[in-house]
Amino acid sequence: MALDATAFIMAVEQEFNLEIPNDDYASLTTVGSLCDYILARKPGSDPATVWKTVQRIASEEFRIPPDEIKPGSRWVDDLMID
Repeated sequence: MALDATAFIMAVEQEFNLEIPNDDYASLTTVGSLCDYILARKPGSDPATVWKTVQRIASEEFRIPPDEIKPGSRWVDDLMID
């Protein structure tokens, strides 16, 4: 995992107070799949809030405009992050 991706995952883990093992992260190929992963581990969380939070963190960490980050955006193919 690249340094930027590591910082991103650490920020997500801190924000949602959860741990995402590397093997799990490697299987999350889209931004939306990461949101679904968080929602499955944080029952009762508001999907819209989780989405906006993940979108904000991704925008800040990867310097991508938020409107370019969609649920179906693939980390590597669309956002060029590995």
